Amino acid sequence: MISLEEQYFAGSLMLRPASNGSRLQLLGGLSDGSLVVHEFDLNQSSAQPTLALRDRKISYLGTQPLTLHPVHSRTASGDELLAIGLSDRTSIIFLNGDKIDFSSASLTGLVAAAAINTEKGQSLVLATPTELSISQVDGLKKLHIQTLDTGCKSASKLVWSPTHRAIAAGVIERTIDSITGDYWQNAWLELRDQDSLQGESACTSGKH
Repeated sequence: MISLEEQYFAGSLMLRPASNGSRLQLLGGLSDGSLVVHEFDLNQSSAQPTLALRDRKISYLGTQPLTLHPVHSRTASGDELLAIGLSDRTSIIFLNGDKIDFSSASLTGLVAAAAINTEKGQSLVLATPTELSISQVDGLKKLHIQTLDTGCKSASKLVWSPTHRAIAAGVIERTIDSITGDYWQNAWLELRDQDSLQGESACTSGKH
């Protein structure tokens, strides 16, 4: 067992094998907005495989807690995308050879992201507190204008089902009674068509 200590806590983690199969890479989005990457040597020659810490790299992608949204896709130029990093800034995390690198994107206010396949190639569905939109993976330039205004509802999680060509969104709506001041929160799941972003909601729940 390996115990790793960081000054800030990890709000999201990703574990992936390196391309040569003899290493593992652990990515952590930390509460100070930094991305920490631990790389381990994996020894499978013995009856019980062992791990040894090889390298640690830290990069600062924002000043607010960093969440990692895995996308597992490729850009038009062939680069392998690993995740979209969301803090007060947006970062694209990708592979540069066998090393994990990142670049900043000129997008703000994002709360969730998911990769999808469309007839025109790889795309991303991006959520802000008020809308969903489809954008091109390569450089995050708009592939086609397809934006849905979600009004007072906010999508906090997005996942894609390639079998059904559908996007599942975890949605929260918060309202305050103007007379009593009571706070009410509704949460549910929405299934939406990946091309039109239209769909239905289900699994509604409410609480104060």
